[in-house]
Amino acid sequence: MTDLSLHSVRKSFGSLEIVKGVDLEVRSGEFVVFVGPSGCGKSTLLRMVAGLESVSSGRIVIGGEDVTNTPPAQRGVAMSGQSMRCSRTRALPKRSASRRLQHQRAT
Repeated sequence: MTDLSLHSVRKSFGSLEIVKGVDLEVRSGEFVVFVGPSGCGKSTLLRMVAGLESVSSGRIVIGGEDVTNTPPAQRGVAMSGQSMRCSRTRALPKRSASRRLQHQRAT
């Protein structure tokens, strides 16, 4: 694992600024979670770190090397997204328990 630094990272789509000057230091071994409402720029920020999205301004530094304009395959990082199915599976135990209760009441 290696250090990650974001220096005034911004992303705009036309006149709409999505990521507004993020400064972040993540040291080797640290775990970071981005939480926020839909459309606030979490995935865009991660895509910029991975090199899948261009940076409008600012710098991304991985392991002391500026990778802002480095192709994704040469950054040595990966990105994993969240599936909406995760939300649905949380409801399954509740539904299953409800069905069992209904079955027990009927017998």
